[in-house]
Amino acid sequence: MKCSHKLLFFLNSFSLGLLAPVLTMVLCGHGATLTTASLFTGVFSLTVVISEVPSGIAADLAGRRKIFILSHIFTWISFFLILLSRHTALLAVGCVFLGLGRSFSSGSLEALEIEQALEEHGPACLERVNRLLSVIESLALASGALLSGYLGHLDSSYALILLCLLAVETLLLLLAFLFVREQPGHPTPAETGRKKETSLSENLSSLFALMPSTAFLKHILAKSVVLGLFLSAVEIYWQPDLLKLLPGQLTWIPGAVSCLGYLGVTLGSTAGARLMARLRSAASGKWSLYAFLRLMLPIPMFLFALCNAWYVFALCYIILYILLGAANLAENTLLHSIVPNRHRASMLSLLSLFTRGGGLITSVLGSILLKNSTVSTVWICISILAFLLTLGGFLLFFAFHHHTAENSGPSSRSRRPL
Repeated sequence: MKCSHKLLFFLNSFSLGLLAPVLTMVLCGHGATLTTASLFTGVFSLTVVISEVPSGIAADLAGRRKIFILSHIFTWISFFLILLSRHTALLAVGCVFLGLGRSFSSGSLEALEIEQALEEHGPACLERVNRLLSVIESLALASGALLSGYLGHLDSSYALILLCLLAVETLLLLLAFLFVREQPGHPTPAETGRKKETSLSENLSSLFALMPSTAFLKHILAKSVVLGLFLSAVEIYWQPDLLKLLPGQLTWIPGAVSCLGYLGVTLGSTAGARLMARLRSAASGKWSLYAFLRLMLPIPMFLFALCNAWYVFALCYIILYILLGAANLAENTLLHSIVPNRHRASMLSLLSLFTRGGGLITSVLGSILLKNSTVSTVWICISILAFLLTLGGFLLFFAFHHHTAENSGPSSRSRRPL
């Protein structure tokens, strides 16, 4: 990967890490209150949900470079409007543009990088490329989170963070204009002989026609809902639960734990890449590894409910993100090996949409559970639910493929996605 592209990926994730830990405080400093902040985050989330899949299809049709640049124009406008905002209307418009920027950026540059790597080096490079992207993302998110806490301490209005975000977005746009190039790619073997989609309706039809023919894609979409259900609970409740265990003089610990969690993703993806490399010629082994890692994910969340010391809670949190990094590396490697180039950005956006759908379920389920119980109940119920859904999905998948293999003969095996 070119150094300029590495810098682009770093800055893109750095911007996310800079904003994510203080988004609610930024909103409250520019027109929202603690009571109405959830409404503005709702505007942001709804915009992402509505535009997620159309933006991915647009990237497949119009080109990844154009959509990536457009996403950061939207994001730059959003930060500028939020910086100027002192009332609800302008802040709401800023949240709409932020949602558009987030949805249009998801998968566009990543899809382009994956396609170029496949064209130059073939499928053998997937583990290495996915690991590199995961490492860059994790380091950037960790760096952004640390800087965010420091800048928030210096300026309680969070205008300094917004100015920093505007500078990062300006640099991102400049680098994208100068260094990102997109050449018309050659069709993959699976695409040879097929007519290229030139319209939105044709692309949609082809995308959804792909789903029934590839069992893994249907399964991974279902797993994305479970992952969104699980991760949303962690993101919403981990910090207040940890703060209850901390002595008064250690209130800076959550920022450090968050940073270590991001680094844990890097460690997990590195370990996952090495395991996947050993299974390079064994598709069933890669799938089994992926299944095992996904099943292990809910266990650290379950242990959250049993923690009575902050350092034990922090250790469970870091282990969770190590497992997440390894599982995501395995999933991305398997996914990119079977998705055609013409649908890569669309599929990444569709996965993001399903994951956010799982997060919406958590919002409702968590509020119901907390009416008559504590966060510990949330940890126990959601971790058990996620484990059972994951286990049931994998058992059905393995049973289906075992049955197919026994009844369809060798030719069926040759068409299996993995």
